[in-house]
Amino acid sequence: MIDWKETDREFYDRYIRDELPESLLDVHAHIWTQAHRSADDESGSAAGWVHDFCRKNDLPYPELQKLYAALFAGKTVSSLVFGWVENDVDTQGNNRYVGKSIRGVPHVRGLAVSKPDYGPDRLVTEVEGNGLIGLKPYPTFVSPDILSKDVRVTDMITREQLDIANGLGWVVMLHLPRDKRLADRANIEDILMIEREYPNVRLIIAHIGRAYCRENIGGAFEALKDTKNVMFDFAANTNEEVFRKMMGIFGPERVMFGTDLPISAMRLMREHRNGSYINIVPEGTVGAAAGDPHIREARGEEAEKITFFVYESVFAMVRAVKSMGLGEVEIEKIFYRNAIDFIGF
Repeated sequence: MIDWKETDREFYDRYIRDELPESLLDVHAHIWTQAHRSADDESGSAAGWVHDFCRKNDLPYPELQKLYAALFAGKTVSSLVFGWVENDVDTQGNNRYVGKSIRGVPHVRGLAVSKPDYGPDRLVTEVEGNGLIGLKPYPTFVSPDILSKDVRVTDMITREQLDIANGLGWVVMLHLPRDKRLADRANIEDILMIEREYPNVRLIIAHIGRAYCRENIGGAFEALKDTKNVMFDFAANTNEEVFRKMMGIFGPERVMFGTDLPISAMRLMREHRNGSYINIVPEGTVGAAAGDPHIREARGEEAEKITFFVYESVFAMVRAVKSMGLGEVEIEKIFYRNAIDFIGF
């Protein structure tokens, strides 16, 4: 999946290796095989460039371990894993695969990808029947009768499902819906509702609520500052300013390291402009780049300098921590200890 260049090793050795603790815990990694995808359904449901990349690059569990060894040389990496989240995936089979892959493996846990039409028996089978510890709902699976701009969290994970998750103390990882992302008042209200009415649910807000730009924050951090059972992962987020603002409200105890592998094994550098972002990728990286306002293809010397997306994310967090006068203790919390304490490995 990855083609190493000397510049990648130099980047890791210069900016990352010595900044991170010896043990890492990645709370956001996808595993699946091509056997879990429908060969005759190319429509998918993720962004075009994501769908294109993941069509070509599945990630079986053994390959995830090889990626960790390559990307984070000299480190021990544990993980929270789950399946892929498009409509052309055999979700039930993928959940079984996740459970089978990690059964008996120390310091690895898994979530079941869930759909809003799963009844109580099916939900418990998908999670506990596979030896998993919670749910990964996703906007993909909401009824097409609901426009994406109108999707609520409870369209992704129903109150009946939240009742079960609360009763069994499950982890729930949310990829927030709606165009305004974390800043959307409906999303804030739904997070506060879960905190208030389902206190045994351990809620993880993926990608820091998709707040990839500071404009995506709005008043969310202040509105959520008194929550106790809400954590953030910073998978696929490279915005140093967002990291500082989040830690300024919550401290370094409420954020966890996530990679979003295999997507973050792409060569990708992100720019943030005017409330939006542009992913700069070497020409030919994805086949669905044309017309995508979030993609710019690079050529020549510019392309040669682009390293892995996950390195950009990790380095941005390291810079944010240092710029706040924090150091080794806080880095260890973010990249390992917070997940140990919150999820229970």
